[in-house]
Amino acid sequence: MKLNHILFASLAAAASVSLFAASDTDPVKANANAGVVQTATVTSAQLKDYTFEQRVEFGTRVKSIGAQFDAAVGELNAGYNEMLASPARRAAMEALRVAAADFKNKTSALDNMTAETWESVKSSLVSSWENLASALAKAREQKT
Repeated sequence: MKLNHILFASLAAAASVSLFAASDTDPVKANANAGVVQTATVTSAQLKDYTFEQRVEFGTRVKSIGAQFDAAVGELNAGYNEMLASPARRAAMEALRVAAADFKNKTSALDNMTAETWESVKSSLVSSWENLASALAKAREQKT
C-alpha cells in the first residue's frame, strides 16, 4: 500500500506540471521537461515491485504514463521537419519512433498476461519504458 502512495504521488507530480511543453528559451519549462524523464525512471523502478495481484493498477498506471509520453512525442513531431533536420536529429527522432512503437507493443501485452507470464511481461514493459524515456530525452536534446 505504501508503494501505491509513492507511485501515485510521483504520477500526480508529473501530471501537475506541464512536462511536455518545454522550450529552449523557457528555463522553467525546460526543467519540468527534464523531470519527466527522471520521474519516469524513478517510477519505472517502483513499478518493478508490483505483483500479479496488482496487475490492474499496474496496467492503469502504465497506460496513463504512456499517454503522457504520446503527448510529448506528438509535440516533438509537430515541430519536426525531416528535410531540415540535422542527421543527429533525424537519428534521434527515428530512435524515438522505434522506442514509442516498442512501448505500445509491450503495453498491449498487458491484456493477455497470466500469472506465469507476469514477471516477463512486467520486466519487458519496464525496460521498454526506460528506453522510451531515454529516447525522448535524446530527441529533445537534438532540437535542430
